[in-house]
Parts: sequence; C-alpha cells; structure tokens
Amino acid sequence: MNIDLDGSDLNRLVAELRDVPENAHGNVVKATRFTAHGIRDTAREFSSNIAHAPHYPRAITYDIDDQGVGVGVSAEIGPDKDRKQGRWATSWSTAR
Repeated sequence: MNIDLDGSDLNRLVAELRDVPENAHGNVVKATRFTAHGIRDTAREFSSNIAHAPHYPRAITYDIDDQGVGVGVSAEIGPDKDRKQGRWATSWSTAR
C-alpha cells in the first residue's frame, strides 16, 4: 500500500495561522485547554485501580504554554514529578 502526501499547502497553512486575529487566538487557547483536560482525565481513568500506586492518577496534570498570537499554543500532559507517586512514571516507563 502506498500513501501519497502533498505537503505543498502546509507552508501556506502555517503562514495563514500566523495571521490569526487576537480573538481567534483566545479560542485556540480554549480548545487546547479543553483537549488537554480531556486527555488528562482519560489518562487518570486508565491509570486508576493500580494497587501499588493509588495516588498516581492524581499526579497526572497538564500545563498550557501560550506563546502568543502567531507563535503557538501547546500542552504538556503527564505525571507531575512533584506530586505524590508522580515520579514513579519514570521508573515504570524505563523498566525492562
């Protein structure tokens, strides 16, 4: 199976998104926050009922990084190492 992708319009889309008006940028921030919140809740749900890590789901948080209009918005979702059992994720993900 072959998949052909035409990325020629991607640069034009990026340029257009850089010209997002201030009020639209606010909606992008809201959408990012809403999505991050939903992903966080789903991650908490999937990580609940771990007998040896009952506090781990509450360690999963999200942070929004709003760099401003025309620059971008991002979200980081995952365990907060400063919360109870949050630092356990590192040892779980690297255990072999």
